[in-house]
Amino acid sequence: MFNCLKRFIIILSLASTPAMLSAVSPAPCLAALSSVDISGPWNSNFGPVDLKVLGKDADGLIIVSGSWRNAGNVGEIIYGRFAPATTGGVLKIEYYVPSRQIYGYGEFKLATDNSTLTGQYYEADQSGNWNLNRGRGYKTAMLGDLPTLSKGISTRSDKINNPSGTWNSSFGVVELTGVSLGPVMTLKGKFTKSDGKVGEIPTASFTRVPGGAILKFDYTAPWNNRKGTATFHTDKYVANRQLIGSYNESGSTGTWILTRPLDKAK
Repeated sequence: MFNCLKRFIIILSLASTPAMLSAVSPAPCLAALSSVDISGPWNSNFGPVDLKVLGKDADGLIIVSGSWRNAGNVGEIIYGRFAPATTGGVLKIEYYVPSRQIYGYGEFKLATDNSTLTGQYYEADQSGNWNLNRGRGYKTAMLGDLPTLSKGISTRSDKINNPSGTWNSSFGVVELTGVSLGPVMTLKGKFTKSDGKVGEIPTASFTRVPGGAILKFDYTAPWNNRKGTATFHTDKYVANRQLIGSYNESGSTGTWILTRPLDKAK
């Protein structure tokens, strides 16, 4: 904050005419000074939330991280941006729940009293209200001049280019390899169950469609001599981290969700 004001004072001292003075604007400094500090503890309908402000990105958005706890499950905010210039201030996050191996997305709007974030979560084709509020005695705090960060910060994962690699799932670790042939990518692979049994994926295809992509594959389960098919679509909000699908094995069907290991998805 001091450096920001110091720069403005220096600029004023160099301006020698009224025209030059009228062209001087302290807007960047004032913008930083007028940003509400959303860091710290919040209550929510999914348990206590703790937000941290890390700095700002190249676009001037405030970088946010944090976590929350709900009935023994701990969720980690792996991407967060707060746009204070948007009316009311808008917070967008991507999160991961390790105990469930699931990703999700949340979007919130800050109320005019700065003590409530009203929002929605979107998780594996499900959605609902997620509202945060400050505890009693909270007093609005303002941010000073934040450092601009460019290294080691997460980016949005709403697009996917290549499904190759490792995925976690409720049916074990899925590994895919393939080559791209225009809009359709041909793949193959395997999945390894928690008991060490290995299923084969002899053929698979990844097709880009408006708004996302479709993954389809055939699989074999040598331990019971069964074959099946599986079809997945990209998660609208966290496409590069999560594929949502179902399997069909001799008429038996069910949900099958693929999620990137957290270190692979950052």
